[in-house]
Amino acid sequence: MLAFKSVKLAVLGGLAFIGGMVALGGSANALAMPACVQPDTCLTFGDFDVYSLSFLNFQTGTSDYFVSATPGNIKDLTVIGTGSNGVPVNTNTAGIDDAYAMPSGNTITYVSTGSQGDTAGDFAGDGATTWDARVSSITDFLGGGGMQIFFGFNEGDQNTAGLPDQDLLLWGIISLYDDEGVNSPLSLVFDGTNANPLIQAQTLYNYTDPDGDTLDYAHVHGEICVDQTLLSLIHLGECTGGEAGDPATIDQDLGINQAAFMARSSLLDQALYSGLYDYMQIEFRLAEISSGYEQIFINAGDRFDVPNEVPEPAALALFGFGLAGLGALRRKRR
Repeated sequence: MLAFKSVKLAVLGGLAFIGGMVALGGSANALAMPACVQPDTCLTFGDFDVYSLSFLNFQTGTSDYFVSATPGNIKDLTVIGTGSNGVPVNTNTAGIDDAYAMPSGNTITYVSTGSQGDTAGDFAGDGATTWDARVSSITDFLGGGGMQIFFGFNEGDQNTAGLPDQDLLLWGIISLYDDEGVNSPLSLVFDGTNANPLIQAQTLYNYTDPDGDTLDYAHVHGEICVDQTLLSLIHLGECTGGEAGDPATIDQDLGINQAAFMARSSLLDQALYSGLYDYMQIEFRLAEISSGYEQIFINAGDRFDVPNEVPEPAALALFGFGLAGLGALRRKRR
């Protein structure tokens, strides 16, 4: 059995790491991401490309992808979920719901927009069980840039679903609507599905949650196994010692002070600027959590559109109609 090393790329906490991290604050400080080529630079979860910031730092031998998630550094961003002891730490701008209060401590293992109730914010399209925003408010914040969604990962050492202690389950859906109901809604799902069956076997976790729905949750791993020589991903989860090559375990559970992952969607970027939609609704569910204080926030990045080819509104609407049906199918209670 091969020996293997444990590579701990997590920073030490407190303020000591700030000099080595990106403190986001609008498109001027956007994080430039490589093209998504799975599994070389990213993995696909449903309709979203997801980057492990620890993995990118490992591949580049830099700290360029450390992103600060401290309250002081995200207070001017658009925040979907955050908080200390269940208290949100920021107020979003007009036309955007305030952040959901994320649980902290080891007593709450599940949180969803449906179970939390509505947050502050009252505008057309503001729903009672979703985090909502006017599209114009979001695009004003993005300043013409693309939408980067960051997730901060803070897990302890307990789990009840047979997952490794640092892992959790995540499911979400982003839907876009127009005020008049003329255009077909666009729904983009974040779940564990992947077109590659070898990857999907590691990312998909079919789970019946406390809301009573059985969904294809994304299995979010606190650690991954990489090849230090090839700078490549071997598999999700910690190395076992039986891997070929030069294996090492990398932490993705980076705590409350920095983001662990960034997700984006080319279709979402195109839809936000298409003129077809007036408001956006986000539903998310986190299961098998411990410790808490997970963070979800938005910053501007490079537009992730198809280069030099913006779809005609009618084509985008038709594609949105198809994805709306797909989203409903994935949400269907089994």
